[in-house]
Amino acid sequence: MSKAVLLLDFGASRTKGVVLSLEDGKFLEFNECISPTPIVGVRGEVEVNPLDYWQSLEKVALPLLSKYPISDVWLCTEMHGFLLCNGDKRRPITNYISWKDERATFDNDDSGRLIDELKEENRTFREQTGMNIKPGLPYVNMHAIKDKIPVESSSLRFCTLADWLLICGGEDDPGIHETLAAGTGFYSIIDDKWSESLLSKVGKDHERLRMPRVVRAGCPLGVIQVGAHRLNVYGGVGDLQAALYGAGFPSKHQLLINLGTGSQVASTETDATDETVELRPGILGGRFSAITHIPSGRALNVFAKFIDDLASNPVFWNTFAALNTDDLKSSDIKINVGVFASSWQYKSGGSILGINENNFNLKHYVAAVAKGWLDQYKTAINAISKKPAKSIALSGGLSRRASFVAKYLADITNTQIEVEDYDTGEDTLEGLKFLAISAYNER
Repeated sequence: MSKAVLLLDFGASRTKGVVLSLEDGKFLEFNECISPTPIVGVRGEVEVNPLDYWQSLEKVALPLLSKYPISDVWLCTEMHGFLLCNGDKRRPITNYISWKDERATFDNDDSGRLIDELKEENRTFREQTGMNIKPGLPYVNMHAIKDKIPVESSSLRFCTLADWLLICGGEDDPGIHETLAAGTGFYSIIDDKWSESLLSKVGKDHERLRMPRVVRAGCPLGVIQVGAHRLNVYGGVGDLQAALYGAGFPSKHQLLINLGTGSQVASTETDATDETVELRPGILGGRFSAITHIPSGRALNVFAKFIDDLASNPVFWNTFAALNTDDLKSSDIKINVGVFASSWQYKSGGSILGINENNFNLKHYVAAVAKGWLDQYKTAINAISKKPAKSIALSGGLSRRASFVAKYLADITNTQIEVEDYDTGEDTLEGLKFLAISAYNER
């Protein structure tokens, strides 16, 4: 393994890369680009041209590779997306179907909503995967497209974003980590393997649908060619688990709130009785409890866009950053930020209640949005953890967006909040850093 490696994070909003010195753990240079633009359909479809992801990889990686002698790359990607491709020709036969896709929530002409039908089997699904059936899972969206899959599919591959990138780079037998496999809804965390029974639900099995190889952290995923550079690839982990690991969960912290485009609360306790609490695999093995898909940055942007469109300039986030805890506590407008069908505790969409003559100005509105967003985490913590916590770790880009965030969370949870900070400000890259250094030291 070389003494400098490239870390790559394919997130929901940006593709980020950083060169890491393995000898002293310092980040040498950073590069990024905007994530590929999705194609949004009228019935909840959110898809991306799969080839755009490889272009993003080249755009971020090539300038860094040209400056440093690098032979190894560590990779994490967004979770819950997938595509199908022809195994022989490595040609995609679907677009990349994003975790944001909500086509299963729309009424079919003859049978109602697919998501309602699938939720009837939630108990057995949860027993195998540790998750609840929700919009955006590959298991759900495979049901939605299964009638469009070619009948002759002996060479058909199922790809997460990580193994698709490996295929684009020339690897024929790509691997992924268990964290990405589990996020598909086709992987049994009880048996530690792809579930034949869940694959059969969409009319496929291992003979008809080639699933990626599942490996443990630190094991090679394959080899790719990026320009003139031949790279050994490691990692293949989900970005949410990479973020948790980068923030010191579970080695340093036993309870953590991660605030980003999406959001989650994670706990080392695994005996929660609340049905919204899920069981997820950790990067280094073991299991932890999580409440995921908590409305966060993606939802806040819905409320921000409404005001910014009216103002014809970006005023929401400037007002947001200037708030203090008293602004939130004094807000008597009640806002539900659950605007996506895949959101935790989603009912019928977001809402604004309690508008009165003298309380509906810009500052009150933004404070109410912030309060509605942060109050969710008190509810989530009460659901996932029954033991009083001495402290709660806070990570993710939004944890540093405004000074009131940590203080308000400390006030409403009556618990010390420890804000994690890093050289790049990116939890995911910090998680990859720890993995890469650990693997280097072991060698």
